[in-house]
Amino acid sequence: MTSLARYPKSLAAGFWIISLSVFLFAFVMAEFGGATWIFVLSGGWLVSLGLPTTLTLATLSTLWGDWPIVGTPSLLAFAACVAVLSLFAHIIFIYGTIWLLNRRRSQ
Repeated sequence: MTSLARYPKSLAAGFWIISLSVFLFAFVMAEFGGATWIFVLSGGWLVSLGLPTTLTLATLSTLWGDWPIVGTPSLLAFAACVAVLSLFAHIIFIYGTIWLLNRRRSQ
């Protein structure tokens, strides 16, 4: 049994923290005019192991807006939703990867 199967939630939480940190770093550097190589490395992470966070952010960004009864929720609520949903997305991603690897080994 690999360490991936032994500690899947810890691995997902690690990827989740790194992904949120990379996204936040890239966002701040975009505001202050960061170098191109920073965005290349950040983008490389966010489309590979950080893909669940990227997809969660993109999906929630399309759904967020002026809702009929509630109005527009705050930016803090958006950030909290992205953080919680991307953690769940990373956990699902890791468990799905374990399931695919075990299925491949059994064949």
